[in-house]
Amino acid sequence: MQIFAAVGGAGIVPVDYLVVAGGGGGGNLGGGGGAGGMRSTVTATGGGGSLESALELLIGTTYTVTVGAGGAAGLSTFTSATQSNGTNSTFATITSTAGGGGGTYYAGTDGMVGADGGSGGSGSQASVNRAGGAGTANQGFAGGLAKSFSTGGGGGAGFVGADSSATSSTVGSGG
Repeated sequence: MQIFAAVGGAGIVPVDYLVVAGGGGGGNLGGGGGAGGMRSTVTATGGGGSLESALELLIGTTYTVTVGAGGAAGLSTFTSATQSNGTNSTFATITSTAGGGGGTYYAGTDGMVGADGGSGGSGSQASVNRAGGAGTANQGFAGGLAKSFSTGGGGGAGFVGADSSATSSTVGSGG
């Protein structure tokens, strides 16, 4: 992106922004991916943060803009599993953190915890509780706790991912 002078002058202009990163991939037989982190000057940031200050950008200067992609779905075999965070998004000096991948379940284990990110992914189903990943301060909330062979919800910009039920197969809602 390049900022151009409206009347041919030089100087600094204030610029508002809303930057959202790519969300984390959901786990295979596992947890929900967390939303990408959100930073903004036009609405409250994710994770309960307050408005940020506008950027002051120099006219005639080129600035980098990167739009982060969402994470791939988690994969599992009988011996291993993967989880995948999204990718960061940037605008000039502002970076929003990628969402955390949801935990994946695979045979012979008790599953995976959710990954940390802009918003955290949820833990996978397991015979033991699996924690959700943490969210990044002022960008997103944590993922939900997976209990008793059920999964929690991935964290979001506005809310924590809900925990699953310990007494049924009810999964937690996303944040």
